[in-house]
Amino acid sequence: MKIWKANILLVIVTMIWGMGFVATDEALRFLPPMEMQIFRFGIAALIMMIIFNKKLRQASKKAIIYGAIIGIIFFLAMTLQTFGLKDSTVPKNAFLTVTNVVFVPIIGLILYKLKPKNYLWYGIIVMLVGFFFLLFQFDIFNINNSLNNLKSQSYITFGDFLSLLCGIGFAFHFICAEKFVKDEDPIIIVMFQLIVSTILSIILAFVMNENPLAIDGTNFIKAVPALLYMAIFSSIISFVLQLTAQKYVPASNTAIICTLESVFAALFSVLLGRTDLTLSLIMGGILITIGIIWAETGFNFKEDHNE
Repeated sequence: MKIWKANILLVIVTMIWGMGFVATDEALRFLPPMEMQIFRFGIAALIMMIIFNKKLRQASKKAIIYGAIIGIIFFLAMTLQTFGLKDSTVPKNAFLTVTNVVFVPIIGLILYKLKPKNYLWYGIIVMLVGFFFLLFQFDIFNINNSLNNLKSQSYITFGDFLSLLCGIGFAFHFICAEKFVKDEDPIIIVMFQLIVSTILSIILAFVMNENPLAIDGTNFIKAVPALLYMAIFSSIISFVLQLTAQKYVPASNTAIICTLESVFAALFSVLLGRTDLTLSLIMGGILITIGIIWAETGFNFKEDHNE
């Protein structure tokens, strides 16, 4: 596969994840977090086991182990994000989560001595400024209100620490995915990622004295459309596309492209009437897009920078 085609797959992934934010928000209106995770991952795992039953029976031991490892990392990252949000604000939680774009090249440098290009760091800086505008709703034409809003969220909580760990968790997920899909089938890896995430979500629910079997039927039915979107699109299609693309795109570049999910999340939120279109949202989206292009290409389009 050509690298530009792999990058297009990753952009499609970010669009799916962007809409997934809206679906998650909708599901959490009716279900508690752990119950939502159990159904999201469980439905997705069941669908994959039915569709890819033959692949499942022929799965190699190595692919199963890889899927289990990624499943543990994915579960930890998602759970840290959920619990981090309970003791943080949405902007800070989201901002700290997207720091995975910084941690991926740092971890790659430490573990594999992969030295990134200088322009990657310049692009990341521009992206982080864009996230600042986007997530904290910073308005340069209303500095006083923007500073007061920022000041009210400037304290550090335990939830912020969990959100930062979540960003590190997703960074490891990108790095492990890049290594694992080189020799194994991404469908098998995704399948076992979902199976392990479901099992761990059930265990944690019982540890927290939440009985996942005590389902409110009315609320569950209301959450079904959002759960199906998260299971089919956010959990199956998106991760199969991501892992397929990561056969050809390095983890650092994957993390950079996937940060577009915040832009698409904001866009879908506006289109669905959940968020107002603001100057800070527009500026943030523009800066993030410029930062991604800079980090990916260094504004030199004559050579393929991902090879």
